[in-house]
Amino acid sequence: MASRIRPILASPNSKISSYEITDPFLRFWFRFICPYQALIESGQLRLLRENINTHYEQFTGRTLERYFQAQLMETGNYTLVGNWWDKQGGNEIDVVALDEFSHTGLIAEVKRNERKLSMSKLEEKVARLPAGSFGKYHFELKGLSIENM
Repeated sequence: MASRIRPILASPNSKISSYEITDPFLRFWFRFICPYQALIESGQLRLLRENINTHYEQFTGRTLERYFQAQLMETGNYTLVGNWWDKQGGNEIDVVALDEFSHTGLIAEVKRNERKLSMSKLEEKVARLPAGSFGKYHFELKGLSIENM
């Protein structure tokens, strides 16, 4: 139901981690339904619907990242698939897929709207990857959106 996630290539004892609910239904429930139970009980479903509509795009962005990570792992071309972020949390890469045998990989930015993809921003993020961990890899950079499903 819940799992600890660490940046890809982080040590198992790394303090840089977060927890997330892995089941999509439960993620939706605890994000939109449970905190607003009083709205449901008082019949103010319009307000609940407005809240869902306002925040749904952000919510499904993470779901889309997980979808592409699962698809890449299922190809059998990568030994590790996940995401990466720095200690401050300011530099986050949505999808990092590595083949540890050939030292190649794919780094992708995921956006629901294809027009919001910026390869220059992705290149800046890749330039900030720690050379000690990622220096031996050769990466393909890609932008992924709903159109790529």
